[in-house]
Amino acid sequence: MTRVGRSQNRRDRGEENGQGNEVGRRRFETSTTEWIVAGVSALVVLAALGLLLHDALDGPTTPALIDIRTDSIHRAAYGYLVTFTARNRGGETAADVIVEGELSDDAGSVQTSQTTLDYVPAEGERSGGLFFTEDPGAYRLTLRALGFGVP
Repeated sequence: MTRVGRSQNRRDRGEENGQGNEVGRRRFETSTTEWIVAGVSALVVLAALGLLLHDALDGPTTPALIDIRTDSIHRAAYGYLVTFTARNRGGETAADVIVEGELSDDAGSVQTSQTTLDYVPAEGERSGGLFFTEDPGAYRLTLRALGFGVP
């Protein structure tokens, strides 16, 4: 049995003249699908960065401006439920928003009720309800935000 040296084996495989080991030397080409996915991903990242930059350079935001709108009045087990929507028209989130409802007539205040909303996001809405023992339909109903905190 003849022993073949290393250089002999390489020569037989064509490695010495650059022709051997086709798999190890093959260049992998990027498919069209990969280029499309890479392009879409780059656009998404650039759009996200653009939005962040726009928000950072947009300047100061307006404080929370809370409007309260009566949605409905329902008969409840122990009186009446007035449902409402609190809308924040400002650019900052309002936390711990205190909402007060007051029933009144010509003689003055008949009954008040309060609730607290955890938060109302900037340019957003939250709903809630107030309970009254008196019928809100028989009196003037006024809903208003008493105050809020800044988160």
